[in-house]
Amino acid sequence: DTDIAQNLESRGYTTLYIVKPNVSFAAQQAIERWVRAGGTLVALPGAGTADEFNATFDATGQSTAILEPVLGLSTAARRAATIRASGFTDPWSVYRTSVLVPRTATMTFTNREETDPNLGAGAMNIYGDVVTDLVPGTAATGVARVLATMNVAATGATANAITVNAYGAGRAVAYGFFAGFIYYSSANHQVRRGLPTGWDARARQLVVAPILAATPNPVSVNVPLVEALRLDSRAGTAVVLLNWSGAPLSSVTVTVPGVRSEQSGSSIEQRAVASARDAVGNRTFTLSLRTVDVLMIE
Repeated sequence: DTDIAQNLESRGYTTLYIVKPNVSFAAQQAIERWVRAGGTLVALPGAGTADEFNATFDATGQSTAILEPVLGLSTAARRAATIRASGFTDPWSVYRTSVLVPRTATMTFTNREETDPNLGAGAMNIYGDVVTDLVPGTAATGVARVLATMNVAATGATANAITVNAYGAGRAVAYGFFAGFIYYSSANHQVRRGLPTGWDARARQLVVAPILAATPNPVSVNVPLVEALRLDSRAGTAVVLLNWSGAPLSSVTVTVPGVRSEQSGSSIEQRAVASARDAVGNRTFTLSLRTVDVLMIE
């Protein structure tokens, strides 16, 4: 909280995720200013509903629910809502056993807008805990738009699953479920050697969609579990590629915006690398990848 209060507005961040209920009054003030200036806030269930003293009003009666108009949601509803348990006390224990995570809701998108290509489309199963507390605020505090709703399996009730609210030059996205938990539960964690496998691309999209909408991507790859790091210099561009999939990949396409037409690509493992342009004019480079390689564009 101290780091947010002191440094959020000066470090050039585009997106901030808050995951805990208690966010200090000073940090909430910094977040409000930062979103108003153009930042993107992402709130998980119950996040930012109270200050460091677990209060929504200070001793003078001043509201400390600073994030209510930012999110466009009722703080009172978000504090009062109870988490709908997914059926076991320790949800993370399922990854130490063979028990499957039960489906707790089915989500469908209801409001088509420019961010939906990042979030995905169509129905999607929700696993783990969900809440029914995403209640849009009033005209005075801001009214969030509903992007998706979910049908809760245990009750049959319909609740808001994802909301978005424009605030100043920025925006705030709120989830009624734990997107990271869904992504984690999509993989096979029983692998004895190497990293977990079988990660669900749609679940990953839910986690990173706010970032994709707010942050220009300096480099991207078309294969999951391949990490790419771009380094620019006067001589050209180097992209470090790390293959975390545990198996050699015969074809990986790397998209690198801002590459000039006269520049060509090669790599440490391979000499010339095939190059093309995508639909929006960005240069793409396709190569095989065993474990580690460096794509050099010069």
